[in-house]
Amino acid sequence: MNMTHTNQPTGRKYIRVVILLALVCSLIAAACASDAARRQRIVPKYILLFPLDAPSGEIVENSNDTPIPESFGTEIMGELRNTLSRTQGFRPLLFSDRLAPITRARQDNTLKLEEVQPPYSEDDGKALAIARLLLTDLYMVGTIEDHKVDPVANEAVVTLSVRLLDGRNGRQLKSFVVTGRANQSNVEYLNLDLDVLAGLDAVGALRDQMLEKPTAEK
Repeated sequence: MNMTHTNQPTGRKYIRVVILLALVCSLIAAACASDAARRQRIVPKYILLFPLDAPSGEIVENSNDTPIPESFGTEIMGELRNTLSRTQGFRPLLFSDRLAPITRARQDNTLKLEEVQPPYSEDDGKALAIARLLLTDLYMVGTIEDHKVDPVANEAVVTLSVRLLDGRNGRQLKSFVVTGRANQSNVEYLNLDLDVLAGLDAVGALRDQMLEKPTAEK
C-alpha cells in the first residue's frame, strides 16, 4: 500500500495567501497615497491685479527715463495674469472698470468714478474696497519704478515695484522689486518693442518670486 503524502495543496494555499496579502498591501498603499495627495492639493487663490501706476511726478528733461506709454502698466499686469493662469496656485483677474460688479456699483452710486480710476498704489483704501467688492482673496498694486530705452545701444530696462495684499483686510503679505532687460536681438526674434520685452522679462522674474516656496527651517 502506497503511503506517500504530498504537500502540494498546502503549498498552493500558501501562495494564494501571499498573493492576497500583497494585493491588500498594495491597496492600502494606494489609499494612503491618494489621501496624501488630497491633503497636498493646492487650493487656488483668487487674485486681483491692478494696472501698474507710472512713477509719481513729472519726468525730468535730462533724465535717462523715457516716457511710459499710457497702456504700459495694464499690458504688464495683463501678461502677469496670463502667466499666473497657467499655474495651480492662482486664479488671476485683471482689473477693469468695465467688470460687471464695478459697472453695477457705479450705476447704483456705491462707487464713484474717481474710486475706480488710477492710481491704485497710492491709496490703499481704494484698492481694498474694490478687492472686497470683487470678493478676491488677494490683490496686487504697484508702480513702474524705472523705464529706460537706449536707442543707441538698442537696450531697455524696466523695474517694477509690486505689493501683494490680503483681499479681506489690506494687510501687506509680500513686496517685490524686479528688473527686466531686453536688447536688439530680442526684438528681432520676437518682433516686439524693447520696453515691452523688458517688461515681459520683469514679469517672468516676478512670477518666479511669487511661486517660490519658502525655505524650510533647519
